[in-house]
Amino acid sequence: MDLRTERILTSVWFRALFAVLCLAAHLKVAAMMGKERFNLPFNSSPTTAPAFANPKTDRDPANWNRLVVSRWDSGHYIGLALRGYTSCPQSSLKNQPLIMYLDTCTLSFYPTYSMVGRVASLGGKIPIDYALLGVSLVSSFILILLWTCRSITSRVGVTGAYLSLFLFNVFTTGFTLVTIQTEPCFLALTLGAFVALDRKWYLFGAVVAGAATAMRVSGGAAGFAFGLALLVATFRERPRGALAWATRGVSLVLPAWGQLALFGYFKWRFDDPFIYFHAHAARFSRDGWGASWLDPDPLLRAIDMPLHEMIFLLPCMMIILLGHREALRRFDVVGRTFMYALLITGLGIAIYGSFPLALAGMNRYLLHALPLFFIMATVLRKRIAVLVLWAGFTMWHYWQVDLCFYEGGPGNAALQACHDSHWIGHF
Repeated sequence: MDLRTERILTSVWFRALFAVLCLAAHLKVAAMMGKERFNLPFNSSPTTAPAFANPKTDRDPANWNRLVVSRWDSGHYIGLALRGYTSCPQSSLKNQPLIMYLDTCTLSFYPTYSMVGRVASLGGKIPIDYALLGVSLVSSFILILLWTCRSITSRVGVTGAYLSLFLFNVFTTGFTLVTIQTEPCFLALTLGAFVALDRKWYLFGAVVAGAATAMRVSGGAAGFAFGLALLVATFRERPRGALAWATRGVSLVLPAWGQLALFGYFKWRFDDPFIYFHAHAARFSRDGWGASWLDPDPLLRAIDMPLHEMIFLLPCMMIILLGHREALRRFDVVGRTFMYALLITGLGIAIYGSFPLALAGMNRYLLHALPLFFIMATVLRKRIAVLVLWAGFTMWHYWQVDLCFYEGGPGNAALQACHDSHWIGHF
């Protein structure tokens, strides 16, 4: 690559333009899917914002899914943003059977993204679904902008940064960047924490990593990765002076502040700091963890279920094993520690949490393993035929399967609409 091209690709204006084009493309494709497969406009109820008729008894707010990018878990986040925990019992829920409360008391989802959306709605002046979508879009813009910054390009090269970003965007769940879900915030905070670490902004990075832990349970991987990397940096740098050590000590604790704050709030509000985990287990009937690992049924269903999670998890694991050393060797020891910890912990949390459910959601959770895409770019950049084949397959699956089922929502309607296209096959 010549110097002039490199200067253009690393300039702020081009990186910002590229980010805007990526997000615009995802939004356009989402609108096309809604129109073509479900005969829906982007906003099916432009004059009526999501709202509860009765927050105490209604399960979901009316019109929560009026936007084609608001499906599945979006309803829970919109509901949390509108009513918080006001519909939950005021008494202690410790050791209580939670399943009876979960329809109106949203305990099985982290509330932080919803609260950020509530603030962004400016007290209800902006419809809550648009406010949350705005939070997602701004977060995704920051994510893409950071992906092409010097902290990344100096490690994987300018070509490697853009190629990995391309592979991320055309991945089967790349459209998640423009949906009302927690991934955009979590991913932006995670990469932001790494950039701060690379620039030795340790205190700021710890705060950012801690914020990632408050977005979703898998955010713990970002906090752990930052804390472990900072510990390595501390042993290597050996700060001098009491103040320096005190600052570093605070920085080592802060990467967990978001999750600890939630645990503290849950203890105060519900008398159970781990109520999210108990509610999640109750909602998804996750009691037989040990037996599930010996049962081949989850893996078999992960292959032939509509989203084919195992079809993506297996090659991604192979790509990691083939290329992790070459892809991450240009990171210094602190950066490598962060990347390996994020990769291993993130995938571990995702696989552990989704295995009993036949890896449901794994196509989306693979996005959390950001180093995967740096490794993927390294492995595929010299294998053009394989690169074209992989990118073509993931784009095909993005359109024909994941996006179709996302916009279709739960139930047989989505299965029928996507199945009737005759492009997916029989399940």
